[in-house]
Amino acid sequence: MAQLTDLLGWASTLPEAAWQQHSPPTWTVVVAGFGALWMLLPRGFPARWLGALTFLPMLCILPPVPAPGHAALTVLDVGQGLSIVIQTHSHTLVFDTGPAFGVGADSGTRVLIPYLRAQGIRRIDTLILSHDDADHTGGALSLLQAVPVSSVLSSLPDWDPALLLIGREHHCAAGQSWQWDGVLFEILYPESGHWDQPRLKDNERSCVLKVSAAGGSVLIPADIERRGERYLLAHASGQISADLLIAPHQGSRTSSSWDFVMGVAPQAVIFPVGYRNRFGHPHPEIQARYAALGVESYRTDDSGAILVSIKERITIRRQRLLQARYWQDLPAGVDDELMVPAY
Repeated sequence: MAQLTDLLGWASTLPEAAWQQHSPPTWTVVVAGFGALWMLLPRGFPARWLGALTFLPMLCILPPVPAPGHAALTVLDVGQGLSIVIQTHSHTLVFDTGPAFGVGADSGTRVLIPYLRAQGIRRIDTLILSHDDADHTGGALSLLQAVPVSSVLSSLPDWDPALLLIGREHHCAAGQSWQWDGVLFEILYPESGHWDQPRLKDNERSCVLKVSAAGGSVLIPADIERRGERYLLAHASGQISADLLIAPHQGSRTSSSWDFVMGVAPQAVIFPVGYRNRFGHPHPEIQARYAALGVESYRTDDSGAILVSIKERITIRRQRLLQARYWQDLPAGVDDELMVPAY
């Protein structure tokens, strides 16, 4: 037993000591099943070892990644809160980590980490924790413990426990930008130093991210309210225009002012809300506002995760339609919504 313990201890230090299997395509599982039956044929049947080769596609074929210049966004269904995974050809960004559900359960362990593993994502290049609110950072500690994170941008106060697990953390501030694989990422808000203003509401410290590719753009304003919206209209009016908008503050009545929505001029809006949430988000007045402007609306509470692909144009798909179950009511509308390319 002592020798076995030493052997296992040595093995645990090797790279890939803990195997994490991505979600394989269905056909590879079927092929592997036939291979298993082949290996279980009676003794003496020739070439039973060939059955082992049928497992290789299941283990080796990774989920597709966007081509250079393209991007993929997944607005996860984490209930009442926000968590978005953004992939380019060779990089991954996570914007917020959703809410905590209780002792030992949060969006990180229940939704975000399983999704990353299913997609074969083993490292996060940048994690953005938009502001100090439980429905946006509830899964942060679990994520930081389970997945390597290269850098963090946040508006968290210095005493936040998540910062203890962060090796490199920087405050997000307007003017920060970078490019990955031909896709532009820009921080449009808050102003530098907002995190040190105790009288400012946490929501008004939210990091606002814009993602732009050749085929379209997405604006992610987290939980900004009207003060933040007025700042963007005054200081970044030429940058906030986007084809797709993630609704500020989950469609709260304190956000999505007429001027802001018209300034962004989105063709579609996504409400990341929980089913029958106690806040009543999205507020009927806000829904009517977007509808009056001809903006197509999507909701995670009836569509599940919402998958956004930015290629030559933006394509939006609903997970509940992609993997329909007989016990679920399907959301109204069609599977794919194609949006006009941005110019």
